[in-house]
Amino acid sequence: MKTNNRYRINNIKNPSFRIILMTFATMLAAIGGLLFLGISQSMVSEKSTEITHYETANKEYISKISQDMSQHQAVIFQYIVNAGDSVRQADLKQMAEQYHKSVYGYLNDFHKNTTGTEYEPHYHSIFKEINGYFSCIDDVYYFAETGDIQTANYYMEKTISNNIEKLNSEINNLDTIIADDLESSESSMDLLIEIAESSALGLILIIILLSVFTLLYCFRISDYMMNKDPLTYADNYHKIKKDCRKFESRGVLSDYTGFFCNIKDFKYYNQNYGSKVGDRLLAEYAKLIAEFLIKDERFARNGGDNFIVLIKNGRENDFISYLSGKELTVKTDSGQKTFSVESRCGICKIKKDDTASDVFNACNMALTIARLNSTPDIVWYKKEMMSDISKKKEILNQCMEGLRNNEFLVYYQPKVNIDSSSLCGCEALVRWLHDGKLISPGIFIPVLESEDKINELDFYVFRKVCSDISEWVKKGITPVRVSSNFSKNHLKDKDFSDKILQIINEFSIDPKYIEVELTESSAYDDFNALTEFVNDMKSNGIYTSMDDFGTGYSSLSLLKDLNVDVIKIDKSFIDDIDNGYTDHEKMVENVVHMIQDLHRNVICEGVETRNQASFLKSINCNMAQGYLYDKPLSHDDFEKRLESPVYNLNEK
Repeated sequence: MKTNNRYRINNIKNPSFRIILMTFATMLAAIGGLLFLGISQSMVSEKSTEITHYETANKEYISKISQDMSQHQAVIFQYIVNAGDSVRQADLKQMAEQYHKSVYGYLNDFHKNTTGTEYEPHYHSIFKEINGYFSCIDDVYYFAETGDIQTANYYMEKTISNNIEKLNSEINNLDTIIADDLESSESSMDLLIEIAESSALGLILIIILLSVFTLLYCFRISDYMMNKDPLTYADNYHKIKKDCRKFESRGVLSDYTGFFCNIKDFKYYNQNYGSKVGDRLLAEYAKLIAEFLIKDERFARNGGDNFIVLIKNGRENDFISYLSGKELTVKTDSGQKTFSVESRCGICKIKKDDTASDVFNACNMALTIARLNSTPDIVWYKKEMMSDISKKKEILNQCMEGLRNNEFLVYYQPKVNIDSSSLCGCEALVRWLHDGKLISPGIFIPVLESEDKINELDFYVFRKVCSDISEWVKKGITPVRVSSNFSKNHLKDKDFSDKILQIINEFSIDPKYIEVELTESSAYDDFNALTEFVNDMKSNGIYTSMDDFGTGYSSLSLLKDLNVDVIKIDKSFIDDIDNGYTDHEKMVENVVHMIQDLHRNVICEGVETRNQASFLKSINCNMAQGYLYDKPLSHDDFEKRLESPVYNLNEK
């Protein structure tokens, strides 16, 4: 089957994390870019300053050397001219010495600055000429001091001047080289600055583009988050409603069949395995639906375990079959567990003029009907459901108000020992006195069961039973064992046993007066939970009974595997006793004997005639309940029966 790629519901997980990641990456890129720009500009500026300082220093050193050599030469000529003036010559000689030291000082600085560079050979040439010059100065002093002025001048002009010319030539040449190098360095620095500026512009552009991309991605994720359920990654109600309106505007909504689906008894999984396992089960259920869908089909989670699905016409029956009895494996704290999951569906065949709201309301009504215990799990919408739903809601609201106002009364139908015709127990039955009228349980109990409110009524009745037993004991009236009915829904509650024991302890009554009655169908929903509950009751001295025995498919195996104290045979077993069906009577007799052989007590309900009672007595079924003895009695009437427990059928 080619599934709809639109519903690969794990395509964008952790969208919030991705937004944070993208924002963080953009921030890092911006910070990194700014640091890069700052460092690059700093390095270029530092390098430029270093090169400029180096070249300028070299230029300054050779300029100073050239100036001081010229000054020294001028002083020497002055020295020659002032021959015979010993005072003046001494001053001039001292001045020449200062220039001599200065020249060698600058020459030494130039040497330090150029060692290991391309300028070092020039330093050696300059050093050679300067040394040659200064090595001849002593001869000039000698000639000048001896009065041989002509030879001193000749020596200066012909010998020393040659050194000066070579020195000046070397200095001029080096000065030109330094000027060229400085110009070249400045050009290189300008190029580096230009590259740095271009890099800065490029980096700023990249940061802007990355920021725009992050912004667009955030918009996309935001749109995704607005339209997706964060738990299952399916579409949400807002998105499917928007899609339905698009289908409406295109006139194709009637090409679909609408489904409202949920997991049957989902509360059981949450209560027994925890909400985390329940959430994982929902996610797997969403994947299950997604795998069935084809192009243009839609589905969404509508809160809880409810899903809205739009299936193309002609595929609706395939979808119903597909959802039936699926096994889903999820991770639990103890490993992996596989659950067999059934679905409930409310289905609406969409008509041409239907709107999205019409479809959703119709599917929701059908699903509400499907939740009723007496109805199938798959329900198609019909127009008359509108009035039925309204009526059920009205009954539910009145019931809940009635519970708050104590409008529900407990009646007791006696159980009778057939051999002695004496009271041996009773069953607590609920009646609703509303606006002065008694309302039949057949009207309000199915409504409470469908809305998961039956548990509140059951405990309301049980609390009243315990209160009445406590009252009778205080009055000195000996009670009989009272059986109180509990819906099979209670078995989904892990604290069911504890709640019963808590109420018994609250009223300080002997557990031997209590019998908890469950229907045979309870075993089919969760046999393990039922077995555990029955064992808990037995360990605390509380009786248990199975009602409606014989109406299910596994009754015989239940007798063997379930350790209940009392088996109640359904009235349908004895309805035909008065008609003389001997084969039927034989079957009832065998069932009673089999129950007794398994050490269970047996009682037959619905006994209405003396023939039925006589038959039961003949097969050793010694307990009966029915109108032959008594209808359900009010509290006061039953109290009188407790005080007068023996029946006289001749008076009836």
